[in-house]
Amino acid sequence: MDVVTLVVIASILLQLGAVIVALRQMLELPNLRWAWGTITAAFGLMALRRILTLGAHLEGSAGAAVSLEVEILALLISALLLAGVAQLGPFLTQMAQSEAQLRESQRAMSALMKNLPGMAYRCLNDPHWTMEFVSEGCLSLTGYRPEDLIGNRVISYTEIIVPEYRQQVHESVQRAIAAEEPFQLIYRIRTAQGEEKWVWEKGSAVRDAQGRVIALEGFITDITERCQAEEILRKTHEELEKLVAERTAELQRSNRDLMQFAYSVSHDLQEPLRMMSAYLQALRGMLKDRLQETERSLLDLSLEATQRLQRMVNDLLAYSRAGTRGAHFEHVDANRVVQEALQNLQAAIEQAGAQITLEPLPKVTADATLLLELFQNLISNAVKFHSPDRPPKVRIWCEDKGQEWLFAVQDNGIGIEPENVERIFLIFERLHPEEEYPGTGIGLAICKRIAERHGGRIWCQSTPGEGSTFYFSLPKRPPEAPPPERPL
Repeated sequence: MDVVTLVVIASILLQLGAVIVALRQMLELPNLRWAWGTITAAFGLMALRRILTLGAHLEGSAGAAVSLEVEILALLISALLLAGVAQLGPFLTQMAQSEAQLRESQRAMSALMKNLPGMAYRCLNDPHWTMEFVSEGCLSLTGYRPEDLIGNRVISYTEIIVPEYRQQVHESVQRAIAAEEPFQLIYRIRTAQGEEKWVWEKGSAVRDAQGRVIALEGFITDITERCQAEEILRKTHEELEKLVAERTAELQRSNRDLMQFAYSVSHDLQEPLRMMSAYLQALRGMLKDRLQETERSLLDLSLEATQRLQRMVNDLLAYSRAGTRGAHFEHVDANRVVQEALQNLQAAIEQAGAQITLEPLPKVTADATLLLELFQNLISNAVKFHSPDRPPKVRIWCEDKGQEWLFAVQDNGIGIEPENVERIFLIFERLHPEEEYPGTGIGLAICKRIAERHGGRIWCQSTPGEGSTFYFSLPKRPPEAPPPERPL
């Protein structure tokens, strides 16, 4: 077998290989079947031509001389064709897959655009915002079909915007473009049916490689229902605020009237009670030797009840004054106020053997008279409600909490049960019999009223059997207070 025969056979095998590859691609790519069928037929004819050439060469027919150089060239061409077909197959397969993915993406995007509750767009950045693309949601949003807006065939989107918003919308978009930022807008449009809607738009500029704005892309959706709900909520809120203000003013008037009534009644009761007490004491003195034991006991109980009623009336007057008297806010040294309170309570402190620890206190803006009453009530309770098996110890201090001062009066007394901690600030609320701890149960109610009058609050932390700590806060700038003093 000579060299020419081998070269021709090799060329035939390569071309048959190309036919097989082309045939497989024709079966794998139905959408390109016609193209691969043509290639397969061409390679088949070429292979058949080489087979005929081989037959003529083997028979040695006259005029069928085969040139080795020509056959080598044909062999190289066959090898290149086979390699090309082998490479072209995966390329076309990948291209077909990419086309399929692109079609699926386009289908998904089209479905998404149909289901979006609004309109996606792409337009030129010209005065009329000439639309290049508008999604199908345009019809439900504006009443116009997409083809009506594209190229401004029927109407431009600018004309759909309610006239009073056009200039504002245009300027807002241009400012965002200049700042290279996306834009968000809320404005009103007028639909093809004449209905006005509130819409929300978000978009951004599309720029070319040189940074020039070539288009605007964005999304517009209907927010009419949300705006209507917000308007209803705003009006409701305003009405509620007005109603609360009216009810608050009415409550304040009622409270003032009630406090004034309590003050008047308490004040008017003082003189009759003083007379009753004086008459009972005079009667006891005159009939001292003629009364039986039972009659003397009843007379003493009547006198004691009258005196207790006097104390309640006096405390009620103090409670009323704490809520109705005009507060005179001034810059007060809390140390001097506490010292004055301790001096007023000196007898009770000495009788109980109490130890008072006073830490440095700040200057505050307060009503000095009310602040004195507040400290005096807290210290008095700390001394009074002490444990029988140990002398009372009272510690007074203050902390700076930024916008307010936090004062504390701590004792080692009998303490308060957790369920009673809130009750103690109610008027005439007592936790112990008067025979054990005398008083009317109004002192802490006065403290609460004074703290609130200063714009602060008061509370208690207590452990039964170990003691209590009463905290109250005073704002550094309470209501109606004068401006703070300038440092010297």
